[in-house]
Amino acid sequence: MKVLVAMYSVQIIVLIIWRNYIGYLCVQIIFTVSMNVGYSIAADRLYPFLREKERVPLEPNQLKKIVKKYKKL
Repeated sequence: MKVLVAMYSVQIIVLIIWRNYIGYLCVQIIFTVSMNVGYSIAADRLYPFLREKERVPLEPNQLKKIVKKYKKL
């Protein structure tokens, strides 16, 4: 919430000082990317098991069922 308030404040300042819509959009992009990076780091800390790469192959009959149902769509 605090990040959004900061983003909106910086956007308003950019519009008032420079009267530049491109600058406004750049501020929005920068804040959005930084928020997404923060969310990613938080998710990695909270759910480390999601980083584990355990791949289990499908059995042939399961694969056939999936293909059959997909073709019906």
